[in-house]
Amino acid sequence: MRFKQFLIESREAPNRGIWYHGDSNSRKHYRDQRMERDLTQQEGNDEGPGIYFTRSLKEAIGYAEGNGYIQTVRVKSDKFYTDDYKPSKKDKYRMLENLIEWAPEERREIGLSNWDEDPVVAKKDALGQYMKWGFQNATLGIYNDFYGSADANEWTGSMVANDIDGYWKYLDDREHLIVYDPKVVEIEDEMTFDEAKERYDNEI
Repeated sequence: MRFKQFLIESREAPNRGIWYHGDSNSRKHYRDQRMERDLTQQEGNDEGPGIYFTRSLKEAIGYAEGNGYIQTVRVKSDKFYTDDYKPSKKDKYRMLENLIEWAPEERREIGLSNWDEDPVVAKKDALGQYMKWGFQNATLGIYNDFYGSADANEWTGSMVANDIDGYWKYLDDREHLIVYDPKVVEIEDEMTFDEAKERYDNEI
């Protein structure tokens, strides 16, 4: 299934409505956001690089760490895949091959050398393995093997170049959006930790 067809057929609309983001910094935009996994959190960014948003104000407050900020945002894109996305073998191979080809040159060479001395054989073997995995696991496998935390922004940029702006799913029974392209996020409001906590307490 082509990604555009998946978007047409999908009944989900992850781009609609309000999302929250807890942050230690006040922000007017996310264009300077580092995309690497946050290993200071217990389950830090388990779904890979990106900017994490939640529908839960309570959860966002938890990420503001007592003296941070909670941003209320809207997302101006519908190019988000879910675990239901199952591209055709041709499309999947093309996108995964792009991720490898677009990796930083030095990291790409190191990654390929872990598969075979011949880079052509190495890429073929690597893609053969990734093709056996689900799309999300395959893209994260390439992230780990050909990018890494220092190149997390390059990986998200490669996903955007593949015409994918992010990933939508439920984590711990909460709706989450992992955004790869900061330009599609529009901040509507920002609250301090105390302001957000007061709003939440008044809502429950």
